Amino acid sequence: MRLDRIDNFWHVLIHKLIHIKYRDGTVFDDDLLSHCNDENTPDCEKRANEEASQLLIPLEKMQSFIARYKPLYYREKVIHFAKARGVHPGIVIGQLQRREELDWNQLRKLLVGVREHVSGSTLTDGWGDYVDLTKGKNDG
Repeated sequence: MRLDRIDNFWHVLIHKLIHIKYRDGTVFDDDLLSHCNDENTPDCEKRANEEASQLLIPLEKMQSFIARYKPLYYREKVIHFAKARGVHPGIVIGQLQRREELDWNQLRKLLVGVREHVSGSTLTDGWGDYVDLTKGKNDG
């Protein structure tokens, strides 16, 4: 929830579930890992990242999309590709940015937030924002 982007939400959720699948047994400090480069990133983190990306969009499909449209990733092409894969266009944008195919400022409108949809049914978002249980939905 920290970044409030649909691509990050789904990647992190699946990443954590893959750690459970393999019983990695260690909860890694996300802030520490954000400073890791490929040389010192633990293998289980690399595996979880790769499998999460692959589960969201199969590698061969993403590589085919890149080969066809690089460097002109038009909004409509991204939306069509996402729809064909059954994912939100923001997930495609996130993967293109992670692969350095897009600048971080390109097609940002497709990276919608999820916090309001997810944290509305929880007591906290994990980053210090708590739901006010004294207010009803219509109290504003």
